Amino acid sequence: MNEQIAYLHGALHDGYVYTGKSKGEIAAITQKNKEWLERLSQIIKQLGSNSWIFQQRDIHVLETKLPEILKPLDVSTLDKNSALAYVAGFFDAEGGVPHDVKKPLYIQFVQKNRDKLDEIVKILESVNIKCG
Repeated sequence: MNEQIAYLHGALHDGYVYTGKSKGEIAAITQKNKEWLERLSQIIKQLGSNSWIFQQRDIHVLETKLPEILKPLDVSTLDKNSALAYVAGFFDAEGGVPHDVKKPLYIQFVQKNRDKLDEIVKILESVNIKCG
């Protein structure tokens, strides 16, 4: 799988796929940070598709009809580089690090779906990154 598509699948954890009455199937990614969505838009353009960004209350929404991210992804089938690209997209959507430089450094993924977190752990541990 293309690493850019794997990254977008990870990023889609800040979004959802829906079917609009007039637009058909759409992937939507929501984020307060419009700049990140603009970078995603550039990736989508490189892949030969279009996207659009609009503001909805206090967040920005990127929507696209890029066919490759409308289909569900079986993370277990990804090669090493694509799996790591997926984790990078997931982190950019759902991750963080502490802001206080006096506190110990850690990387955090926030996700209600435990199975998704288990996927991330499996990928990270496959490249010798210990998770807790």
